[in-house]
Amino acid sequence: MAGAVKRDAQRTTKIISEGKGNAILSGALLVGVGIDKSATQGVRAVAFGGGLYKQKDAIAAIEENCYQMQASCIAEGFEAVESYVKAVTSAFLYSKRQEGILKNKNRKTIATRIGDKLEKENTPQYFDQAVGVLASRNCERLFKILFKEVSTLKQAIEAHPYPILAIHEAVEFIRHSKSHANGRVNADRFEELSKTAAAIVKSLIHSSIIHSDKRILPNQKEASDLLAREAEYCQIIYEAVSSDLNMKIDHKPS
Repeated sequence: MAGAVKRDAQRTTKIISEGKGNAILSGALLVGVGIDKSATQGVRAVAFGGGLYKQKDAIAAIEENCYQMQASCIAEGFEAVESYVKAVTSAFLYSKRQEGILKNKNRKTIATRIGDKLEKENTPQYFDQAVGVLASRNCERLFKILFKEVSTLKQAIEAHPYPILAIHEAVEFIRHSKSHANGRVNADRFEELSKTAAAIVKSLIHSSIIHSDKRILPNQKEASDLLAREAEYCQIIYEAVSSDLNMKIDHKPS
């Protein structure tokens, strides 16, 4: 049992043993549980992460814990999209292997990074290794390949009713902030974002009662909306690549 959860459980057990079982709810034990009036009715204090939150702050601490989980879901959603783009790009490059889309400098980089374990060139396994190298930090170079080679992709993105690229940019920012700073935001990094992406991220920043600062704390609807747009982005890529290859690729988003 993790330290914070163990401390919360001990504190809860102590209060229950004193006959005050209805006075406290362990926030650390509510991870992923939806919050509604029936779930929080009568709660007067919450033990969470070694802290004790009383009265109105008790419910706020429970809700914030759920918002943190929503931010984690967005981060995981971004990573799923990145994995999907790697798989699609690998299949695309293999199908176009005779067209020399990968430049010699890229092939040299791939060979240097992989070394003796490099697969035979122009095989499916080789392109799996290739996209792994090209996307070692993020999928920016893979997106560049797809947008350059698949003529209908940009058109489909522009025709979408939502700003898909800005949303993906915002989701990537959220993932970085959540993974490296537990949702805490470096305001200086907003300059790196487009105006639309920055506005999306800023709309999700709220005061944290648990950490006493400002963090990315989306509610369930906000997280669901962003993840839905990410899923639509994958569908657009799938349809555009399939159309370009005149075949249905195996990697259909689900």
